[in-house]
Amino acid sequence: MDKFTYSSCKRGGKTHVKVLSHLNGMDFGHLQQGREQHITIIKPNTIQWYWQDHDDVVRTEIKDIVLKGKETDLAYTRESFRSDYSLWINYDKPHMPHNLYKVFDKLFECDMIQNPMVMLGYYGYPKAGDVHNDIEIIEALETRTPWLKVDLPYSIRMMRNRRNIIAYKEDVRHEAWNYFTGGGNISLLDDGKDDEYVRQVTLRLDEARKLPDSLRSLYNYYKIPYEMFSLDTGDYKRVFGIDKTIPNDYTSRLHAESAIDNYSDKIDKWVEDYLDKI
Repeated sequence: MDKFTYSSCKRGGKTHVKVLSHLNGMDFGHLQQGREQHITIIKPNTIQWYWQDHDDVVRTEIKDIVLKGKETDLAYTRESFRSDYSLWINYDKPHMPHNLYKVFDKLFECDMIQNPMVMLGYYGYPKAGDVHNDIEIIEALETRTPWLKVDLPYSIRMMRNRRNIIAYKEDVRHEAWNYFTGGGNISLLDDGKDDEYVRQVTLRLDEARKLPDSLRSLYNYYKIPYEMFSLDTGDYKRVFGIDKTIPNDYTSRLHAESAIDNYSDKIDKWVEDYLDKI
């Protein structure tokens, strides 16, 4: 079986591909795209975490899990990302884990790796005009300004031996709907701060639509082969060489239930307003 990397923006099919990996017995590796940086590796019977603590030591935790029969249970697979050791996620105290690359070899053993740009030193968030502005991913990619120390020749060499998938949306209306339902801080709507919600989501959506081209440019720069994959018309079975699949909209309500159920009329208008401006 081929080995893959998968890159996309938020709301870009990552959970879908994660479920497909579990369903088809693929060892799955995930790099956190933003703070705090850590590695998650999920195999049929174990989940492993690697992170650099604030003493600069790379630590690991391994937990037994049972995926068989639960591969498509979104509540279970989402929970499987959570570590029993809660102290290593500290969003108020970010730091650059410049030793984490020393365990990238564990990731390269996996059949599927998500957010491989981190292995090239790049990570961060789409511009949002909020607390995450300190690590903007598009600017870093386009200016070739990696935030993270890595063994770049090693990562490039290993990625050249993989099929590197860059996902994108053809249907801009659906992409906008995805973002206005699940790409923002829903508490802003709950607090009646509609304008701020729209402002932040619009910034994130604008940046997300740039990501595929920014990644293509980066991969061309490093001479890393890649394949473009349409989230609207792509054939998961054919591209990933898998036997089992799930409906394309299987994960569409994940992280978006509250917005869809409570604010759908507003969201429909915001989507139309966004489309009118682009």
